[in-house]
Order: sequence, then C-alpha cells, then structure tokens
Amino acid sequence: MLLTSIALNGQISPGDLTTAHAEFEGMGNCTQCHDIGNKIPNNKCLECHEEIQNLINGGLGYHSSKEVVSKECINCHSEH
Repeated sequence: MLLTSIALNGQISPGDLTTAHAEFEGMGNCTQCHDIGNKIPNNKCLECHEEIQNLINGGLGYHSSKEVVSKECINCHSEH
C-alpha cells in the first residue's frame, strides 16, 4: 500500500506550530522540543520558559499548584 504525500507528512509533522513557536518550524528543529521517539518532556519546555521554571522552583504561581505541578505541559499547552 502506498502512502500519499499528505499521510506521510502527517507522520513526520502533524501540522504547523502555533505562532508563538513558529521559529521552531522545520525538520531540523524537532529535537529542540521533542525527544526522539518520545513526546515533548516538561524539561524541554522549561528550558525555554525559564520564568515558569523559576516560579515552580519557588513554589509560586499557578504552575506550582497541586492541580498542575504533576501534569505534563502538553496536557494544557498543545502544539501543531
């Protein structure tokens, strides 16, 4: 069975990134957010979003609350 170009591209990238992350568009940038063969780990998000990491470290703000701190970033902040 042959895959169409659209189906193949969907396996590589599920769509365009949001405007906020558009600078990371393109095949050469995937590993800036993704671990190969894995989803997007929180540590990759928090490497760029240092202000959120600082609040979490200080036990401050919404992202350090009990209802959020144990969740994956991608649960609320989806991309593509």
